[in-house]
Amino acid sequence: MNLRFTAACLVLFACSISVFADDNHHHMDPNEKLGSVTFPISCSAESQKPFERAVAMLHSFEYEQAESGFKQVAAKDPKCAMAYWGEAMTLFHLLWSRPTAADMKRGDELAHKAQQLKPKTKREQEYVDAVSALYQTGEIEHKKRLANYASAMEKVANDNPKDTEAQAFYAVALLGAAPENDPSHAQGRKAVAILTRIFEVQPDHPGIAHYIIHSCDNPQMAPLGLAAAREYAKIAPASPHAVHMPSHIFARLGLWQDSIASNAAALKAADKMAEMHFHTAHHRMHAMDYMHYAYLQIGDDQNARAVSDAMAKMNRAEIEPEYQPYYDDMVSSMAARYAIERRQWKEALALVPLEKASPQQQVVT
Repeated sequence: MNLRFTAACLVLFACSISVFADDNHHHMDPNEKLGSVTFPISCSAESQKPFERAVAMLHSFEYEQAESGFKQVAAKDPKCAMAYWGEAMTLFHLLWSRPTAADMKRGDELAHKAQQLKPKTKREQEYVDAVSALYQTGEIEHKKRLANYASAMEKVANDNPKDTEAQAFYAVALLGAAPENDPSHAQGRKAVAILTRIFEVQPDHPGIAHYIIHSCDNPQMAPLGLAAAREYAKIAPASPHAVHMPSHIFARLGLWQDSIASNAAALKAADKMAEMHFHTAHHRMHAMDYMHYAYLQIGDDQNARAVSDAMAKMNRAEIEPEYQPYYDDMVSSMAARYAIERRQWKEALALVPLEKASPQQQVVT
């Protein structure tokens, strides 16, 4: 759900086995909870647990941590093709911003590496073929890449009907390949039908709950996502995105206090992750965006103002470069929202968006 309003527009309008951390990596808490993932691979026995932890991170869109995890597996087991599959998967964010040219180049290298190692099972080969479809060279339109990947993941899912991972990755691939602004939400409905069946028997899988929420992140389907929203933060409390994501459904349903609590918890999770030296500014900004909107909906102007002030005081230079435009947008849009929601029209008319803020900036979801 896009709760962002840019200043310009508004003024003109007037996240089986329980997965635990390797506590030698980034000093992570060995008791962190990321959910339950079972993803057998034909690599060394020592690779299995850290691989599944990285997959759990991937399911909660904690891409930086997942990438680091897959790299660790590859370093200790360099002939593990699936480690390179996983790293490649972390570079193409299906529902977020498009990959950079550098990401595409690196992803292609990793997909080729996985292919060259010749995965030991047909199932693993199909996973590698699927990620290779994302990084196929040549001038291929972005949505076409996503459609090619969804088709490849459909084959993995059909050939491995009891593989929860295949079903989960196929479902989110459907969402990535969905047409924009489709009023029927056909791809989302197809995805949620797959996911809901699994959620009933595997309620602690991070990807299943997460992708149900994304599938239902629209006014028509939001009620279908409430059960997953109620569980996802408990499944993967170590992930700031998992703790925040339920607020997408809460906001759709007007559950403002739940949304505020969800995002307050997400900010605390981001604080813990920052202590491990991971980049968390994008998690903070997205949670603050939803929290700001929720406070305004219940008439808590004081706390809404505190959130926007905190956003404005963030050090832009310390934010990872790819998210600096998002920061500019957030500062401008929060100021505009604060005025408009309070019906302070003169205050709104006096606003000037930050020079680099753009209504075209892609939202982090």
